[in-house]
Amino acid sequence: MITKRDKLMLEDLNWDMLSRREQGYLLGIFLGDGNVFVNEKKGIYRVRFCLTKGEATIQKIIPLLQKLFRFHKIRVYNDRKNETLIEVHSKSLVQKLYEILNNNTLKTMEQDSETLCGLIEGLIDSDGYVKGRTAEIKSSNKQLVSQICSLLEKIGIKYKLTPTTSQLSNKIVWRFYFYLPYFISPLKASSGTLS
Repeated sequence: MITKRDKLMLEDLNWDMLSRREQGYLLGIFLGDGNVFVNEKKGIYRVRFCLTKGEATIQKIIPLLQKLFRFHKIRVYNDRKNETLIEVHSKSLVQKLYEILNNNTLKTMEQDSETLCGLIEGLIDSDGYVKGRTAEIKSSNKQLVSQICSLLEKIGIKYKLTPTTSQLSNKIVWRFYFYLPYFISPLKASSGTLS
């Protein structure tokens, strides 16, 4: 017998309901602050976003997830560290992320400019900040760092890349500094918040 939960899990993802820029934004936020948990035996396919970046980002992600599904319940709650967690249980979303991403990097760089701009905006809102018209993105994932360089170059953004050592993990963290062009507008640029 198929339960109501099974029907929701099997419901098709409507990825095309999002604009290319929205798709890119969701991928950027996921690369910075997302994770997937799968337990095939129990039928669990969970996508989670762990956000500490403020209410504006949270209020942008929820409607994007609601556009993807008609009936999925999106769970939003705070954990013990006062991070906001947004969860959706969806096998089709997990499969879509696996189709596009590989170990928190893009499988292919063949994306249109709208998707790339959205991706950069999502990365800024998850792993970066804006001060004035200067933006920064941080990452310790060497392969993603290489891809971000290519993305910025592909859409014509000059950047400065600086390695630093994290005091917490003693790992190298790469920082991208660049002037925020008019066609990139992360939420942090409008709110003036720093992370």
